Amino acid sequence: MLAAKGQRVILAHTKQDELTADQSVWAGRVEFASSGHVSGMGAALAEADDVEVVETLQACPFLSRLGLAKIQDLATQVTITHHEAQDVIIRDGELSDGSMFVVHSGLVEIWNGVELMMVVGRGGSLGERGALEGWQRMNTLVARGDAQLLVIPREAFAAVATHLGLAEAFERADWMWRQAIFHDLLWSTLLDLALDFVPRQLEAGQQLFTLGDLAEEIYLLITGEMEVVGQEGQTLDGMDEPGTFFGGRGVLYNTLRNASAHAAVPSEVWALPLPALQRLQMVYPHILMHLRAVEGGRLGEGSYWLFVMGCVSL
Repeated sequence: MLAAKGQRVILAHTKQDELTADQSVWAGRVEFASSGHVSGMGAALAEADDVEVVETLQACPFLSRLGLAKIQDLATQVTITHHEAQDVIIRDGELSDGSMFVVHSGLVEIWNGVELMMVVGRGGSLGERGALEGWQRMNTLVARGDAQLLVIPREAFAAVATHLGLAEAFERADWMWRQAIFHDLLWSTLLDLALDFVPRQLEAGQQLFTLGDLAEEIYLLITGEMEVVGQEGQTLDGMDEPGTFFGGRGVLYNTLRNASAHAAVPSEVWALPLPALQRLQMVYPHILMHLRAVEGGRLGEGSYWLFVMGCVSL
């Protein structure tokens, strides 16, 4: 099914070395690898000296959306700063100069007053919020041991923000940050997720999805109230708490919709399309596990809130 959705690299973990008759639909889509097998080569890096910087920028989820050519260009504009253990890199309350940072090596602690919020490693990005809005820095960053940061200057970050549409995603990211289930995530992670959410405005009584539909989106309730109705017309669930995920069972388990959903009052939901969910599996597997836990809880298969993003800070 993954191959049918688009052109992708498929890695088949199997002992067999040929397709069975039942698997003929996969012909031409699966390669069986042997020792030393190469299925394709990516574009060559322009300069070997930039390889590690490019790799770090590619490890930053929302910067990886730029593509290799733009990341290579961005790599020529960054500077590398070096910090010893316990160096204060940014102090809470300082004015933003419009630059953002990506951890290149070592670890960086994020402090909110006297509370350690999380520790960020290579590829973790910092300072986007202040850079986008010209705000004061809202946290203190401290080097945990020797660390290196890539500093992306104001002009370069402004170009990135325009290309990716970060300003449009900013309010969605900030809204998620204020919700309890997202508050332990790095703000740049929320910004990256916000780029994939598609806002939908619904009038009272308007249908969101119908029983038997092909499930291609999962939804996040922002405002209002949604009602889920079964095949006999009975109300199965009513949701009015902002930050509630719903409609994920069909997408996550590759089944048709087994219920219908409509807005009980004027409502706003954000849709997360199937390609974005496939990206979650690669980039943020812990978030996808959370979504599965939500649906599992509704099926009676476990706790509704399974370790709410508990591995994010590791």
